[in-house]
Amino acid sequence: MSDIAVVVGELREEWGTTDRMIAKLSSAQWNLETPSPGWRIKDQIAHLATSDAAALAAAKFAGLATPPSPAEVTGKALDPSVLGDQSARLTARMPQPVVVGLWRATRRKLAETLIELPSDRRIPWFGRSLTASAMASARIMETWAHTVDISDALGLGIDATDRLRHTAYMAVENRDGSFRAHDQDPPDEEVRLELTLPSGVEWIAGPAHTSSRVLGTALDFCLVAARRRHRDDTDLQAVGLAADRWLQVVQAYAGAAGSGRQPRALESKADIFMPDNERRADEQQQ
Repeated sequence: MSDIAVVVGELREEWGTTDRMIAKLSSAQWNLETPSPGWRIKDQIAHLATSDAAALAAAKFAGLATPPSPAEVTGKALDPSVLGDQSARLTARMPQPVVVGLWRATRRKLAETLIELPSDRRIPWFGRSLTASAMASARIMETWAHTVDISDALGLGIDATDRLRHTAYMAVENRDGSFRAHDQDPPDEEVRLELTLPSGVEWIAGPAHTSSRVLGTALDFCLVAARRRHRDDTDLQAVGLAADRWLQVVQAYAGAAGSGRQPRALESKADIFMPDNERRADEQQQ
């Protein structure tokens, strides 16, 4: 994507947004159920803590004089069955300050390790490898996705910044993997993604010559790609069969797709997408 220091700086901003959201949660709020079935807010933060710890371990492996292969790491330290629900559930049993403290310490070390990693090293990650920049983008994507769940649980607006381009980038990189996660063959035709970032800047990926395109806002696309909203609850447009097929399965992360979200009747999309402070100002003007 760009210089590692810049991307890690944005990762720190993403972490900071989430941290401010949970910093003063009461015990009752800490135990609130989120839209992800069976996941409370404390489970979401515990998952971020354990997945950041896994990313840190993988980055340290990459820093060795003779790094292990992705298959070797996945088969040992980063067994997905341990990293996923099981490790998050165990971590979530700890007191709230301990979980948050663990996450803060781990992410601080992860940021330092990613910046210091030699530019020619790739990080082993579940059967594949990532550059330090791509790993930072992946962490931005996952942090934002889980923060959407927390925002929904607390009734807050979704934080939408130009950092969404990292989630969009991860979705583009995982296009073929999205189809395979649904036991489908990827279409031969390429898809062009034309999104508008919150700042109004256009973010484009894919060849100009293709007739298949996905059009809309980065927020809508990233909510669908993170599987936090059903595409029917957005204004995304798919032009062409390949684009339509992709929107049916798109996900910004590798691995199993999960059940995703069902379409829901929204009283107002603006109410979902508008940050709390902007919503209050809008209500006062009315």
